[in-house]
Amino acid sequence: MQIQLTLNIDTATLQDLLAYLEETASEQEPAEAAAHALRYWLMAMREQPRSLEGPTLRGYQWKSLFLPEGTRLRMYCQHEYGYARVVGDQLIYQGRALTPNQFVTACSGGTRNAWRDLSVNFPDEKTWKLACVRRDELERLRKPAVPDAASGRQESVWSGRERRQNWARLDDVAFD
Repeated sequence: MQIQLTLNIDTATLQDLLAYLEETASEQEPAEAAAHALRYWLMAMREQPRSLEGPTLRGYQWKSLFLPEGTRLRMYCQHEYGYARVVGDQLIYQGRALTPNQFVTACSGGTRNAWRDLSVNFPDEKTWKLACVRRDELERLRKPAVPDAASGRQESVWSGRERRQNWARLDDVAFD
């Protein structure tokens, strides 16, 4: 014997369920259809990979600069622009997965500095910025501005002349 329990659901969901059963001319009872829907949902949830961090952020890690999925890279060469896009964990140009350096080489036909020659456009941004500018911005965010006194370098309290006068050679020091 199965034990039956009551679950509270909102009115809109119940109305959607009843409308669906009516549209499809289903002979299932609403409780039976709801139980079937819950079993189907549980099965789908169990098939999904579990992640402790929540949704996985996909993208391409270019040394210190992370390019999230959907980021576009652009290079101007030979009177036209070449475009690449980050898809999943790869940088794709003309259907091939490349590194930024390989993308620059494919566009220009020679060896160039990818940091200086590539412009980057992150998803949901309107402006393009050079990759070296984005890298420098990121570096500034990582290193807080600290005055010299707090940076660990100590200012000497002696002038150069006093320092020389008070300096002694190891041979001049008497040991007991």
